[in-house]
Amino acid sequence: MLNRLTGLLVLIAAVTVTSSAQGPSMADILDGKVVPVVYKPADLPDGFKPLRIKTSGGGGGGIMDMMSTLLSPLTMMMGGSETKDPAGFVLMSIADLSWSKGDILTVGQKSFMVTYKWNLDTNEITLGATGKTGAESKADTLKNMKLTLTLVALDSVSMLTAVTDFDKAKLVSTLEQLASSAPPVEKSTTADNPTLSEGDAEETAGLSNARQISTALLMYASDYDDVAPYAQSTKAVQFVTYPYLKSFEAWSTHNPNGSQFRFNMSLAGVSLLSASEPNAIVLFYEDKVWPNGKRIVAFLDGHSAMLTPEEWKQVEPSLKLTYLKVGKPLPLDYGQNWKPGG
Repeated sequence: MLNRLTGLLVLIAAVTVTSSAQGPSMADILDGKVVPVVYKPADLPDGFKPLRIKTSGGGGGGIMDMMSTLLSPLTMMMGGSETKDPAGFVLMSIADLSWSKGDILTVGQKSFMVTYKWNLDTNEITLGATGKTGAESKADTLKNMKLTLTLVALDSVSMLTAVTDFDKAKLVSTLEQLASSAPPVEKSTTADNPTLSEGDAEETAGLSNARQISTALLMYASDYDDVAPYAQSTKAVQFVTYPYLKSFEAWSTHNPNGSQFRFNMSLAGVSLLSASEPNAIVLFYEDKVWPNGKRIVAFLDGHSAMLTPEEWKQVEPSLKLTYLKVGKPLPLDYGQNWKPGG
């Protein structure tokens, strides 16, 4: 296994095997006695290169690739993405990268590659997550970004890809440009927004929540070989994605008609990479329309939109598509008795 990985790592750097007579303990590693636990991007030592790593049983790469991360973060930042939230996709792309010199740590009988990764909390960059506007939250997140130690077991690596068009200098430059160019979001007059009516503000909040729950599900799938949870209900989906959200408020549609977000059950247990045209496949949708007849829909590629009745009719058939189920079914009552925060 070490020889196979060494061959892969030749793409980026020479491998340094770190070992001692007995090897370091995991406690010493986590205490920062062997390697640093955290780096700020600007402090990352020379020699670290960006990678995309996929592990068996651990995902990491496929879903993010589907969400436009085949484009370099710099290209996306400069307008290479067609998404309405290019900065958000840049953040997801950066969060998908692991940084490593190829150093190996052996703990007991287990060998690990030393990597550093931005463990992005989706609540850090979404509207209302910190009591600030989305732009303010995003700018703060970028300025305070830290890369944390992430040990990758060598025997779990199934794919390792070097990102040749990105480096530390571009990472720092990208973060600075995104933080300084975050568009200002005006405070509210209806309580808080002079430019948005109360209804518009509620729609904006609902769309933001739709993006949050979509991102949470895609991150869950990325951790499970890009397979969606084989859930029997939306409640089960809420249960398994909660660790990625850390706030049940994200499931609020803000629809005055009292709607709920529903999961597209045809995707349960499906490898999401097998779905063609993800930008037209419904991931979550509201079960009731707004007073204006529209409804919020989140799509498999991560974007969300407020659809008219005519637009909804065009994508509604994706709720009945038939896919090969490759996941393990969750019990019928899975998560039914779960209470958020309880």
